[in-house]
Amino acid sequence: MTTGTVHSSGIPLSRSGWLSAGYMLTQADLEKWLAQLCRALLPLHEQNKLYGVVAPDHVLLDSQGCMQITSGHVVPVDSRAASHGLHEEVNQGYAAFEQYVDDPAWPQGPWTDIYGMSALTRSLILKQTPPDAVQRMITDTCVPLQEMGLPGYSPEFLGAIDQGMSLLPQQRFPSIDAFAETLGLSQLAASPSTAAHVPIDAGRSDNEKRKAPIWMIACVVIALIATGAYLMREQSTGMQVNAVPQVHEAKLPHALEMAAAPESEADPAPEPVTTADRSPEPRPVVKAATPIDMEAHEAARIVLLAAEQEAETSEETALADAASANVRVDLSIKPWGEIFINGASQGVSPPLRSLSLKPGEYRVSIVNGKLPPQQQTLTVRAGKPAQLAHDFESGD
Repeated sequence: MTTGTVHSSGIPLSRSGWLSAGYMLTQADLEKWLAQLCRALLPLHEQNKLYGVVAPDHVLLDSQGCMQITSGHVVPVDSRAASHGLHEEVNQGYAAFEQYVDDPAWPQGPWTDIYGMSALTRSLILKQTPPDAVQRMITDTCVPLQEMGLPGYSPEFLGAIDQGMSLLPQQRFPSIDAFAETLGLSQLAASPSTAAHVPIDAGRSDNEKRKAPIWMIACVVIALIATGAYLMREQSTGMQVNAVPQVHEAKLPHALEMAAAPESEADPAPEPVTTADRSPEPRPVVKAATPIDMEAHEAARIVLLAAEQEAETSEETALADAASANVRVDLSIKPWGEIFINGASQGVSPPLRSLSLKPGEYRVSIVNGKLPPQQQTLTVRAGKPAQLAHDFESGD
């Protein structure tokens, strides 16, 4: 198989739109994308390294519709996955179980990246996030693709993806070459035919599709009201000019200026003249005050009050959200124990390292085989991380 390179350009697959319902991919498209990933991962595996984060947030799609990986997440095969929290960088559902534990019985290897590729392919077919590997160890709800009767995909192709998502490493493919051979990827093509028109717009986040804030609407309404008042005033002025023909339109600004000027700045009084010599003088036109449009004023006032109330409501909502936001609860259970919160199992720790709970009080039970269960009350406060610890061997 020809090797590939590691890149860092493109948009994350999670934002491309291909994981959304309505954007279907054929088997040929998926095979071409898998071939591109295999070519990128092979040189890492030959150097005894892993990518470790084959997931929607860390697989890129470039402008040509080709899949790429970045260079920032390469890790040695023998790294301690759980101690370094490697699974926390992966989207939930795409990390293999060995990425949660530091157990020699669960080694990392090429099969770890193969699990991520298989989980990613399953998600592209079903448009659903795969079940998490830790939850699958307790109760495996991951139905094989071969049993779903999916049209357009061969049983051999679906079987290879199912095998790549096996929980046990020894049941997966030992290498990229073996995975590619089973998928029939000996001929590595370029990008999928449908990828030339990647629906990037469909992947835009909701934050990029904002509505106009209410203060902007208020400004527009006020501007329209002011424009209407101005036009009414101009219309009124035009009617007064037509009613006094002695004043030429070109002289109107000067007449208005003279009428509004203070007495101290006015011209000296003219010399008295006789009635016979007096010619008709134009009467100055004084613009009448425009009456206040109370309806428009009230409408603007209502809009401004609504904007103020909206701002206050948004602030109150933000404070309420902060008070109800989930809080991280770190777990330190030795040697192991199954965590129950208010009677509901949360999983086994280790490998489970933390929980996410809303502020409040919780009944906690920690069970380890036949040993007496540990029971306690956990108080979670907003904005303050909490810890849940117990050592069954020492009783602390």
